[in-house]
Amino acid sequence: MPPKKNAKSAKSASKAAGSNDGTKVKNEAPAASDEKQEPEQETSDEKDESAPSKDTSKAKRPPHPTGTPNKRVAPPSSSSETPSKAPRRSARSQPKPNHTHQQTLSFLLSPTARDLARPKDEQSLPASTKTYTSTVPMTPFEELVCAVVLSRPISHALGQRTIRTIFNSPYNLTTPGRIKEIGEQKLHEALWEAKTQHKQKTVEQLLGLADVVLERFANGEKDTSLEKLRKESEHDADVLAETVRNSIKGIGVTAVNIFQRRAQGLWEECYPFVDDRTRRGLEGFGMPGDAEELKGVLEKEWKGLKGKESLQGKNEEEKKRMAFVVILERATGLDLEGKVEEALEKVGG
Repeated sequence: MPPKKNAKSAKSASKAAGSNDGTKVKNEAPAASDEKQEPEQETSDEKDESAPSKDTSKAKRPPHPTGTPNKRVAPPSSSSETPSKAPRRSARSQPKPNHTHQQTLSFLLSPTARDLARPKDEQSLPASTKTYTSTVPMTPFEELVCAVVLSRPISHALGQRTIRTIFNSPYNLTTPGRIKEIGEQKLHEALWEAKTQHKQKTVEQLLGLADVVLERFANGEKDTSLEKLRKESEHDADVLAETVRNSIKGIGVTAVNIFQRRAQGLWEECYPFVDDRTRRGLEGFGMPGDAEELKGVLEKEWKGLKGKESLQGKNEEEKKRMAFVVILERATGLDLEGKVEEALEKVGG
């Protein structure tokens, strides 16, 4: 069946409750390390409602040092997302930007916006390091792994660091087969190295994800395309979202939203998509939060946009979808890093 192009946007969600999951995590560390564990913070993206409100699992210690009727509406999330920094003004409270759409879009596609949106500990990494903020597309499987990590109740910076740790050497958890091969204990070690939280829950989710992908959605241990998932969903974004939620334990609305806002750069049936978290970031830059409206602005301004030359894509349409994803992610990242005001001063510069 030929792919369907469905317009997707998220209706306004209930106001975030600013909820921590309330879990008190023991301040453990591997015996070989005296590094301090970061205090627990709220989620890097919204908390996934599929998980219980409290994570009672205990972290394992690694071994001693050896809009329209046809629009698809993204379901609302149930909790808030907080930045990695101290209190700041939210995107909604920013003064109304006084820039053209073309200026704002060109800025969000620029290296300046990329660097501002990155956590500090990511800005000096080698270009070869696989990161969530890179303009080089990840595979669909990697995006699904990222959605699992970022939907946990941890800070923005901690979520980014966890992704960098598990996707790069020595762990390289970029295929379902590799996750199964490395096993539970090594997964715990990887999460200890990332100094993240909710380790046991994350380990269980990653192993469960690998199991389901290998059983249903992959042609072999190294297949990361998830083409079998698309085929089973008949290239329909609504069906795809429901299939992911119903098939993989621990993945709820938030994780699916994170996955779809990134997957739309790879899969045309998911484009355009804007969820509530991303809409808040866009509003801080005076950009439309409706998916179809933002797509229209991008189309209108495309010819004169700066920064699009660096985008990946086999053709113009793929590059536009990747630009859409980059715009969403950087607007959201700048909001989470508390740098909207700083960024607005650089727009048009």
